[in-house]
Amino acid sequence: MSTPDVPFEAQINKLWGHIRGLHVLHLIRTGANLGWFRLLAEAGERGLTPEDLAAPRGLHLPFVRIWWKTAIAWEILDPAADGRARLAPHFDAILAKPGDPRFLLPYVVATLDHFQPDLATHTAAMADGAIRTFQEHGHAFTEAIGDTTAGLHALMARRILPGIEEVRVALAGGGSFLDYGCGIAGLVRHVANAFPEARCAGTDIHRDGLEQARQAVAASGLEDRVTIHDGNAWRGDGASVDVITMVEVLHEIPEAVRPDVLAHCRHLLRDNGRLVILDETYPGDADLRNPDAALAVQTQYNEMTWGNVVPTAQQQESLLADAGLRIVERTTIGGIFTQLIVAPQGD
Repeated sequence: MSTPDVPFEAQINKLWGHIRGLHVLHLIRTGANLGWFRLLAEAGERGLTPEDLAAPRGLHLPFVRIWWKTAIAWEILDPAADGRARLAPHFDAILAKPGDPRFLLPYVVATLDHFQPDLATHTAAMADGAIRTFQEHGHAFTEAIGDTTAGLHALMARRILPGIEEVRVALAGGGSFLDYGCGIAGLVRHVANAFPEARCAGTDIHRDGLEQARQAVAASGLEDRVTIHDGNAWRGDGASVDVITMVEVLHEIPEAVRPDVLAHCRHLLRDNGRLVILDETYPGDADLRNPDAALAVQTQYNEMTWGNVVPTAQQQESLLADAGLRIVERTTIGGIFTQLIVAPQGD
């Protein structure tokens, strides 16, 4: 039964907005592939004409004009003087500044190249419940996911960790750091550069990712300060780590082994150490439309056929408590991510 106070046209417009969203992603991908966002960012407020975009590659001007006009209509570009257009506010950081914590272009690319094909399998998955884990997706997928989390890694190393007093003091004083679920070592390398006195390490179970991580560490010239461990076998020394991080990792750990993983973190963590978790928190049924839960709901749907389950706040607290850990502080980052600062019980 329809809700009387919701106009029919509003629902139609809502669906058209969702359909438009897919087109917007493809428009952005085209602009990125052709280097236009970099050119527009360099042009700044002056902006560029369609001819400016077409000329360097000798592109088909009528199609370029349509792209340019559509980008204005969809508020990716803003009109400027003399038939030019410039990037709309903040899209220089969002689409043209790799390494910026707000750089979202890799997420657009991963959505089209990797998430979209997975989403197309959901009809069949509803019947057979088939799971294809993160580790089964291959090299290109691993690299793409690493790119999507690069901004979070920069944010963690430059702002979040230095903003936690116990963490800042420990790492600045030559303490030990471990990124649990390090992927291709993006965060480990950021932390090693931000805290040159710290002893840094990463661990992961994805062997393809581990190889990429070791290559990235070597290419960065950090082999003498950064160690990458194979989590399939490595246990480490008890009470030996000052700071452990998990960035977009907790919800990816199979539910059956989460207690063991968090117990391992407690085993590694010094009694005055800190575990810093950045992840999503799944809402209760009454909060499914809460804007703060938007990414958690999206992530859960997007990753359900990977076998991932986004925990609720109560589940997070129970898991940590059972491992001998407690949440010191829970905050929301950017209106979508949950940040947990965790300490050993008794500290």
